[in-house]
Amino acid sequence: MNSDPLFQLLNHPIISQRYFFPRSGRPAHPVDFTGYDGTTLCCSRSPMVDGQKTLVHFHGNGEIVADYDDGYLENLASLGINVIMMEYRGYGRSSGKPELAKMLADVGALIQGCGLLPQETVVYGRSVGAIFAVEWARRVPNIAGLILESGVADPYQRLAIRLQPDELGTDEDTLREACFKYLDHRSKLRGFQGDMLVLHAAQDDLVEPAHAEAHIDYCPHSRKKLVLFPRGNHNTIIGANWAHYLLEIKMFLQNLDS
Repeated sequence: MNSDPLFQLLNHPIISQRYFFPRSGRPAHPVDFTGYDGTTLCCSRSPMVDGQKTLVHFHGNGEIVADYDDGYLENLASLGINVIMMEYRGYGRSSGKPELAKMLADVGALIQGCGLLPQETVVYGRSVGAIFAVEWARRVPNIAGLILESGVADPYQRLAIRLQPDELGTDEDTLREACFKYLDHRSKLRGFQGDMLVLHAAQDDLVEPAHAEAHIDYCPHSRKKLVLFPRGNHNTIIGANWAHYLLEIKMFLQNLDS
């Protein structure tokens, strides 16, 4: 277990209460993985086809994997890719409770549990899920691709909207230090070697498009693309742009094989 006080600060109950909104719900295609401390993470998975890449999906903080049981997984799989929808501790049928730093540590356990070859892996993060997708890319910088949709690029800013440091029994400098050590996307993406696709609604007023532009800026090479959809907002981006959304992902996946 990590005894670092900064790690423990990010597990503070107030962060869990203000930043995560878990619900119960069983996914249609359940598969269990184990978190770094033995927590059971009840995820969902398409049938795994040999020779295909695998897309690992991290959803937003107000969603659960079961919310995607409307054909989303099957539509992605129809693009010729295996799909694993990752669930967070305390969400859906997973055990434990949402604690930010522990959720980051779970990424390492999921990498081991999935056993995917880097060149066969595409990681997708939606909204807060970008935090965990970027952590995967930090740990395995030579994955084939990274897709960030409506993704948070500055976790400190998002936390500061919801709480004051003194509520955590700390000060602003210490909270910033914790976020810089564990949640700094700029430094995490510095060594990223794979292709990047960033999808965002131009009218997103919850996580502004500046976050998308920041992720593009953080990617250290030119194999990256930013798509700003003209329709929809943070919570309607996929439905409002469904055909275009699928097309962008399809082209991204095809380019990985070219």
